[in-house]
Amino acid sequence: MIINFLGHLHPVFVHLPIGFLALAYVIQYLFKSNTEKSRLIDFVLVAGILSSLLAAFFGWMLSLSGGYEENLLDWHRYTAIAVCVVSIALLAYKKYKKEEYRTPYYHAGFHLMMLTLLLAGHFGGEMTHGEGYLFSEATDTETGVVVEKQKITTLTAASTVSVYDGIVEPVLAQKCMQCHNQKKKKGDFQLHTLEALMKGGKNGKAIVAGDLDHSEFIRRILLDKGDEKHMPPKGKSQLTQPEIDLLSWWVLHGVSTSQSVKAVSANDTIRKFLSDARKQSAGPAALDSIAPADAASIAALKKINVAVVPLATGTHFLELNMVNAPSFGDKEAPLLQKIAPQVMWLVLADTKITDAGFESLKSCANTTRLNLKNTAITNASIALIGQFKKLEYLNIVGTNIDDAGLLGLTPSATLKKIFCWQSGITTNGVMAFQKKYPNIEIDFGEKK
Repeated sequence: MIINFLGHLHPVFVHLPIGFLALAYVIQYLFKSNTEKSRLIDFVLVAGILSSLLAAFFGWMLSLSGGYEENLLDWHRYTAIAVCVVSIALLAYKKYKKEEYRTPYYHAGFHLMMLTLLLAGHFGGEMTHGEGYLFSEATDTETGVVVEKQKITTLTAASTVSVYDGIVEPVLAQKCMQCHNQKKKKGDFQLHTLEALMKGGKNGKAIVAGDLDHSEFIRRILLDKGDEKHMPPKGKSQLTQPEIDLLSWWVLHGVSTSQSVKAVSANDTIRKFLSDARKQSAGPAALDSIAPADAASIAALKKINVAVVPLATGTHFLELNMVNAPSFGDKEAPLLQKIAPQVMWLVLADTKITDAGFESLKSCANTTRLNLKNTAITNASIALIGQFKKLEYLNIVGTNIDDAGLLGLTPSATLKKIFCWQSGITTNGVMAFQKKYPNIEIDFGEKK
C-alpha cells in the first residue's frame, strides 16, 4: 500500500526537475554573466538536483508496481539517473572551479544535462502514452491513444464486419489500451489482441465467456467510479453506458469473433450502441467525396451472393464481403473493376482467389482494409498489395506468403497492422520486418 502511494507521487514530482534544470539552462545562455547570475544558477541547479532525486525515488517506487515494458522502463531509468549524475557533476565542477568554471567542459556538461533530460522525458512519455506518442498524427486528446482513422460510426446495421472487429476492439482501443497495450501492461494485463485479453492478468482470467459474474474485466468496469479498482481509472476517458452494455453483451453472448454486426443488428444493445455512436460523430462528410458505384456491377456481385453494403449512412464508399460467396475466384474478380474506387473494405477471406485474379483488384485505390485470409495468394501478389496506398489493415493469415514476401512488401504510409499467423511467415521474418518498419504492428497469433 505504501509503495503504491509513494509511486503515485512520481507524476507530481517529475515535472519539477524538468522545470528547474531547463530554467538553469535558459539563465546560463540568455542572461548576461555576473555574480547574481552565477548565484541564481547555483540555486536553480540545487533545486533541480533535489527534485530530480525525489522524482527518481518515487519513480523507483512506481516501477515496483509492475505493468511497464521492461526495455522501455530501463531506458527511462538509466537516462533519469544520468540526469541526476550529470547535474550534480555540473554543480560540483562549477563550485570547484569558482570563477574559472566557464570552460568547454562546463558548457558540454550543460548541454549533456539537457540531452539526458530530454531523453528521460521522451522514454517516460512513451511508457505513459504509448510508443510513438510524440510524433503520432491522430491521437485521442483525452487518452493519448492513437485512434483509428476509420471510426466506429462508419458502421451501419447492414455491415458484415464482425462485432469484435467493428465495434468491440475499437472501444477497447479508445478507452483501455493506454494502460493495457503491447508496451504497457498494468496488472500484468494486456488487451491489444484478443489472445491477450482472454489470457487475463495477475488476478487470473479477465473474461469467462457467457459468465458476467466471473469476468473480472466486466466486474471492474461496473464498479462505482469512486472505487479505486474501477476501470478505466479516475482521470481517464470513461466508458459510456452504451459501451458498457455492448461489452457486457459481447461477453454474455460467448465472446464471438465471427458474428457480424448485420446478424445481430436487431438486438436492442447493438442498435442503441450504433445509434449513440452516430450521434457523437460529426458525420461521415469526409467519406462523401466520391461518385456512386456502378449499379450494374453491384447487381452482378449481389447475384453471386457477395455482400455489398455502404460503409456508412450517406456515403458511396462500400464494404465488400465474400462470406456468403466462398466460390468467388479469379473468374469473378473482374466484376470489381468498375466499382474499385468505391471499395474501402474488401473481405476475400476463404475464397478461391489466386494471384491471377488479384491482378484485377489493383485499381482498388481507396481500400483501407484487405482480408486475404485462407486464400491461395502467394508472394507473387506482394507488389500488388504494395500498391494499396491507403491500406491500414492487412490480413494474410493462412496464405502461402512467406518471409521473402513479407520483407518484399513496400507498405503504405498508412499501414498499421498485419495479421499473418499460420502462413509461411516465421518469427525471424516478423522480427526482420519490424526492424525495418517498427511502427507497423504484426499480429503473429500464438507463434508471437
